[in-house]
Amino acid sequence: MAVLKALAIGADRSIKEIDYPTALQRFKKGKETTWIHIFDEDPEECAKILSDDFHFHPVAISDAVGRDERPELKEFDDHIFLVAPAVVGMKHGEEQYDEVNFFVKGQTLVTISHIDIPCLMAMIQRWKSRMIVSKPEVGYIVFALLDSILDDYFPQLDAIEDHVDEVSDLIYQGDTHRMRELLLIKRRMLHMRRRLGPFRDVMNSLLRRDLDFVTKEIEPYYHDLFDNTLRLTELVDTNRDALTGLLDIHLSTVSNNLNEVMKKMTVISTVLMTSALIAGIYGMNFKDIPELTWRYGYVYCWALMIGSSALVLWAFRRKGWL
Repeated sequence: MAVLKALAIGADRSIKEIDYPTALQRFKKGKETTWIHIFDEDPEECAKILSDDFHFHPVAISDAVGRDERPELKEFDDHIFLVAPAVVGMKHGEEQYDEVNFFVKGQTLVTISHIDIPCLMAMIQRWKSRMIVSKPEVGYIVFALLDSILDDYFPQLDAIEDHVDEVSDLIYQGDTHRMRELLLIKRRMLHMRRRLGPFRDVMNSLLRRDLDFVTKEIEPYYHDLFDNTLRLTELVDTNRDALTGLLDIHLSTVSNNLNEVMKKMTVISTVLMTSALIAGIYGMNFKDIPELTWRYGYVYCWALMIGSSALVLWAFRRKGWL
């Protein structure tokens, strides 16, 4: 386990990087705004530090060092635990996710991630380059990080929408080989929905509960955060519905094409069956068959097969089957 970053936020909105012992001292005082980010390589060691140095609740610690945790919000006597899902990249054409765990106690925020979270690292670099933060409150730091996590969903969702539009254009043009692609997109949407749905409930709980770090001044920011979560969830649901419609259209197109093929094969088979009937009759090994010794029997047989085939085709066309 390695402590990646520890930032101190001053009352004058200044921000600077500090070492871990200094950050721990600020945490124990509880009056100075501090953000400590821990990179969790060893779950056992991370759990020991969270317990010995910060004295967080064992249930929250167990969730923090676990993997694939559901987004949740838990309130304990002197601290809050929050799990937020973050997009960390793409692999094999699908979004990869990881959890960011938030502990809020007093004016200290402790975050834990199992791998590098691009949006968090970008936030650290941006604040370090500006050396100033908009509001020197732990509630604003939590909001800024959650907002950064949510912002990463919008480009991914836009890319999925563009992909859906491209596939839909191909399907409307008659392409019938996009089923695998559609199912892959639907799976991506399902994975995103599974994370955004519970995360929306978490954001709602942040607003409904009387939490110390969500002050009256900071509360409008969390309302905006909740609105963004709702927007993302609705966009995912809308695209899932559109994708379901595309799957239905794709299946209908495949079915119609199959019907067209079967219709053509049926016509061909009927024509050949008519000719085969005539050929079969004259191919029987009976001694007395009319026209068997006739000079023009061969030509007559061909004419009869061609004529009967033409009659069948004419009948099909008249019925509107061709």
